Amino acid sequence: MQTTHKKSILYITLLIAITITALAYSKINPPPNPVSTNPTAAPLSVSGELTQKKISFNGDRKVGVVLTLSANQDKPDPTTTNRNGVNFIIVMDRSGSMQGNKINQAKTAIKEITTRLIPGDQIGLISYSDSVHTDFPLQPVTKANKSIIHQAINNLHAGGGTNLGAGLREGIKQASGNIYENNTKLILISDGMANQGITQPDELAKLAHEAIRLEASLSTVGVGLDFNEYLMTTLADHGGGSYHFLENPLAFANTFEQELLSTGIASAVNIEVHVPTVKDITLIDGSGYPLEHQQGETIFRPGSILPGTNRRLFLTFQVSASNPADYAINGITVNYQHQNTNQIISLDQPLLVSCVDNEKEALASVNKEAWRDKVMQDDMNKLRGQVAKEVKDGKKETALRYLSEYKIKNDKVNRTVSHKVAAEAEEELASLTEQVEDTFSGAPAAISRKQKKASKTMQHQSYEGRRDIKM
Repeated sequence: MQTTHKKSILYITLLIAITITALAYSKINPPPNPVSTNPTAAPLSVSGELTQKKISFNGDRKVGVVLTLSANQDKPDPTTTNRNGVNFIIVMDRSGSMQGNKINQAKTAIKEITTRLIPGDQIGLISYSDSVHTDFPLQPVTKANKSIIHQAINNLHAGGGTNLGAGLREGIKQASGNIYENNTKLILISDGMANQGITQPDELAKLAHEAIRLEASLSTVGVGLDFNEYLMTTLADHGGGSYHFLENPLAFANTFEQELLSTGIASAVNIEVHVPTVKDITLIDGSGYPLEHQQGETIFRPGSILPGTNRRLFLTFQVSASNPADYAINGITVNYQHQNTNQIISLDQPLLVSCVDNEKEALASVNKEAWRDKVMQDDMNKLRGQVAKEVKDGKKETALRYLSEYKIKNDKVNRTVSHKVAAEAEEELASLTEQVEDTFSGAPAAISRKQKKASKTMQHQSYEGRRDIKM
């Protein structure tokens, strides 16, 4: 009897050891997600159209493509929708400049978002100033844990510098500990300049890109009027998330709610657009997203898409022809994840463009609707971003010159293609001109504040408009 009993205990112990070893190995080497290529009734579909089928050999030889991603599920009712589990990691700036209303509103909003979390969610809280502190490591949401994180939130106090890189690194470390089959969202908050630790934008961008490797996404929130909006945009783009500009800290709660809901109900996350490298025709811009050049292709990552919505992404190709010829834009694919399944869809047909000698022939081939998308979504928002930079730097005349030069260069072509498009563009130019003039009117102290507000507002509008972001 004793011998049998000892053997049973040994057997059970061995089984437990094998199970623990297997679990540990699975965390280090998780099994690859299944892959589905052009699945039937796919959650996402893609279409593309040229802005014009012919381009002038004597012109700039650029051709645009409007790439439309469509989420095929019905648009949900946010008040009744059941969502998937989310790993929600907040990386909070607690530097001295956050003192007062900013940190108080952020703390209130974090507490509020914990009440929106459901079984299956995980939450983590990291804060940074001179150094970084893990206030609440990524853990499942339970009644006891909610009480602990509320206490951690109460203990947050502002003071010190802004070691944004340390906070970001710790947030990504927390994301790497994800053992749930949840979509992971990091929210990086800052109200000032990164002035300690890693401060170079390109190094911080590389760090943000780590989120994508972990199949997570990083969104950024700039608070007030003294943060670096270009850095925050860069981090969001390289992290596959969205950038938010909050002039008023009261908007924290709404921003957290948007990010939580959109992460939990997204039809597709971690979207990647792959464009093959082809001789004499090169992708030079993808709605402002960073382009990553790999062997044989160019990739950009526009984040996610919500059910029942479309996203239009404007792609610009440069034709480097030495003589008139025909070209094919072919093999564009979109990789994404849907419910932990990797999926791939592609354009069904190549897009054919001809480079011709006759400029009138080229203009006659313009697709008026696609051209309007080019002008109003891409051109105008790109121009708005350029003007925002000059306003930020106090260069009023340069900002106005950009607007004037655009009108001189493009008004004739826009009118030839469509008087309606030309009228819309002219109205937009007039509005931007008025904003610039108003920004630089008044007393010097007032102008300084208006510069900060106008530049951040225009830059944010440019960012969202070019990328066709819907929340």
